[in-house]
Amino acid sequence: MIVRFLFLFLFSLVFCQKDYHLDGVVAVVGEEVILKSEILDRVSMVAKQKNISPQNQPYLFQQLFETTLQESVHRLVVLHFAKKDTSIVISFDDIDLELDSRIAYFIESFGSLSALEEAMGLTVSEIKEEYWEVVEQELLVDRFRLGLFGGVSVSRKEVVSFFEENKDSFPPSP
Repeated sequence: MIVRFLFLFLFSLVFCQKDYHLDGVVAVVGEEVILKSEILDRVSMVAKQKNISPQNQPYLFQQLFETTLQESVHRLVVLHFAKKDTSIVISFDDIDLELDSRIAYFIESFGSLSALEEAMGLTVSEIKEEYWEVVEQELLVDRFRLGLFGGVSVSRKEVVSFFEENKDSFPPSP
């Protein structure tokens, strides 16, 4: 089973490197579908930022894939409930400002605008168009969470008490 999984994983990496997209559904949340290609695109960008090579560090790359998939599933579950909350409004300017901020961050990470565009294979306007809906959804989820948990505060004493009561649930720290 592990050998088969490893073969499929490495096989997909080879094709992704040649711009062939092996696609498939990796998760379904409500009516939303998460495609393997979507997760691989996100993972590839993060892997480049963190200098994780899928060929040299397949275990780290796989962990990053699984974490990204799990985060996507969680986001879609929360998004489902956030869309039902009619009190949350996301404006055009909110999305545009957030996209500008993220693009500035990525330009800094990649070293230049041209390096970012080359890495993504898109111009800045195409990047904005490609990620517009994603950013809109993320802002909706963030505001929904803020509405639910914005007034919650936890003291240091409560954190320490929780840790002491649940030590067995935490992995040992170095």
